[in-house]
Amino acid sequence: MTPESSRSPTIMTLSPPTGHPSPPHVYHLPFDICSVRRRLEAEKPRSNFEKWKAKIGKEVKDPELARHVVDRDIVLVVDNGSTMAQHWPTAQFVAQTLGMQVMPLDDDGIDVRFTINGAKYNKKALRGSNGIKELEKLLSSARPSEPQPEDSREATDMNFVFSDLFRDYWTKGIQKQTMILILTDAVWEGTSLDKMNQTIVRFAQEVEKDRRRFNPRHFTLGFIHIGDGVEEKRKLKSLDDDLCRKNGLNDIIDACSWKTRVRKMILGSLLAYEDETEADGDDVATLSSPQSPTASLHYEQQVLNRLFDEFNSGRLKVILPDLRSHHMHGASSRNSLSVSPSRHTFGLSTNRDATLTGTSLKSTETKSSWKDKFSAQFKSQG
Repeated sequence: MTPESSRSPTIMTLSPPTGHPSPPHVYHLPFDICSVRRRLEAEKPRSNFEKWKAKIGKEVKDPELARHVVDRDIVLVVDNGSTMAQHWPTAQFVAQTLGMQVMPLDDDGIDVRFTINGAKYNKKALRGSNGIKELEKLLSSARPSEPQPEDSREATDMNFVFSDLFRDYWTKGIQKQTMILILTDAVWEGTSLDKMNQTIVRFAQEVEKDRRRFNPRHFTLGFIHIGDGVEEKRKLKSLDDDLCRKNGLNDIIDACSWKTRVRKMILGSLLAYEDETEADGDDVATLSSPQSPTASLHYEQQVLNRLFDEFNSGRLKVILPDLRSHHMHGASSRNSLSVSPSRHTFGLSTNRDATLTGTSLKSTETKSSWKDKFSAQFKSQG
């Protein structure tokens, strides 16, 4: 453990920023991924019974996503090539948040793959609270080293990644509906784009041949871009707009920025409506909220890295509201928290508080015993 990570966490109360050159916390950033993470952290199980349910993968599903993601395998691919080192704190935050959001949607657990050293880091069937903890460990362990001279760089080969994915898919006993979410800077130093495109097209053609078994979006690819490279944005836009169209295939590919809405990141490749109507790029933020009333979307990478690194490492402790009180008891108090299920916009709350440290949440409420809750639920089901 480094001296920096062993320091006592800084404690702050979340309130609207006033005149700061940069936000004091990730929850002040005007991106939907930050609002969603705040909600997920505040809704973490508190009682022993809730923790037991989460441990066995019985978490509450996002109702909006659950309407569309049904009986579908989910694979999260994280690019950990050398070029991702400069974006890793952001990538780690986004990947962890996406994992927390989609894990309940895959009944047999999500698969996680890395583009470098996958034999060591790839894991299958992550589910429940243990799966969330395992994902957090994997993202820390698989962190890429800073770029070295070209002869020693760890270059991502997306053609190899997709070839391996598609081969595994055909060797399964049952080819379930599948959604692949790829978090990447799209630099792909070790990739032949022509070969990668051919690999995707051949696989999509094989899937479309069997129309009795496979629906038009049986297997989808969603690219989530981290970084500001113009060429990389152009590369992903071509994949999104042109690859399937030019080859007469169903549109199974979507590409967007991590700064767009989380719903778009997850459903963009699955729903034509999301793909065609939601913005893909960096100009998308959450709705205006007290946390970021006039915040700019354009932050220096070092500012984002500092904020996300502090959060990922647990060095920053924040007092924030318990969102579940809103769902359970309604917004009756004058300063209660306002949550829109589809937009995840937030107000302030004073009725119940929880202490958040990195990714761990400790409730200040008195906990009921596990036996009492289990007994009550058993009687109600009887």
